[in-house]
Amino acid sequence: MSIRVIAGSAKGRRLKRVPGDTTRPVMDRVKEALFSIIGRRIYDARFLDLFAGTGSVGIEALSRGAASALLVDNDRRAIQTIYENLQITSLSAQATVRRADAFAVLKGHPEHPYDFIYIAPPQYAGLWLRAVQAVDANPGLCAADGTVIVQIDPSEQEAVTLQSLTPVDERRYGNTLLWFFEVIGEAVGEPPPEENNSVLDSQQLEAVVRELIANFEITSPPIPIESLLQHPQPGMWEEIDINQLSGSFLKITEPYAPRMSLARLLVRHIITSPWGGARGLVDLHDDDDQLHAFARMLMMPADMVMALGGSARTPDVIAAHFEVPEADAKLRLEELATYSER
Repeated sequence: MSIRVIAGSAKGRRLKRVPGDTTRPVMDRVKEALFSIIGRRIYDARFLDLFAGTGSVGIEALSRGAASALLVDNDRRAIQTIYENLQITSLSAQATVRRADAFAVLKGHPEHPYDFIYIAPPQYAGLWLRAVQAVDANPGLCAADGTVIVQIDPSEQEAVTLQSLTPVDERRYGNTLLWFFEVIGEAVGEPPPEENNSVLDSQQLEAVVRELIANFEITSPPIPIESLLQHPQPGMWEEIDINQLSGSFLKITEPYAPRMSLARLLVRHIITSPWGGARGLVDLHDDDDQLHAFARMLMMPADMVMALGGSARTPDVIAAHFEVPEADAKLRLEELATYSER
């Protein structure tokens, strides 16, 4: 069975398997269902992948916009495979790999709690139960609105008595059961807090841009905005004939200004498309400031900007390198500077 990244910045990348038969990689349809359930909550999340094996689940989380992931396994071959798969997907910077006993990790005290803890231990040894009980006994591990997910064979499921966690959902896919637990005190079944329904924050938009850049296999500036408008991939936005646009719309007032106008047009089409709707972008519709910020992110992707040397990260150099107005380059650099201050 081949393993691949399903969505996000590393979409379609084929992952290596751990040599031998000691691991059982999660099936693509189970992984796809898992992240459909998680949805937008993966953006900027902290993810703990226990008994990580190939690292497939933690890597999928990073590809889809998680801020960080700790991937833990006690097998030397698994750890080597995880490192190789992170190289394949270019996600090493956001990942921490640890060769350790999972239960030792669960007794630790992380600097920040995890938003998602994924537990997929070897089957039929009762390890999943021990792991869930360890999370339950260590309140600093899981965020107040976090989720613990257990992957087991359905025959392993049994009643479990917990103090701080409660089961909230379960999904069966053939011989795989996903069992979801949440921290007691968070209302189950109610709508998420209002801020989760509001306009996406900057880090979530940056993750969407990374996904777009990866989907179109853009590796260096300037961003081919005209091509993105006219040649979208299937299931994205409707193609736009830029030859039909008026000169006044393009605001030809300075070099590269038309490119930013096209970028703003594109992001408006993106947010109203099914692709954008699936990523919660429709909320941007009435927020011009965030729409313009989204356009700057698209024209000056964070990874490409930060890949330049420090002396090159000035408005005039960025403007020339990415073919954007200098005023927009200045705003983009200011936006990126705020991230490092958080």
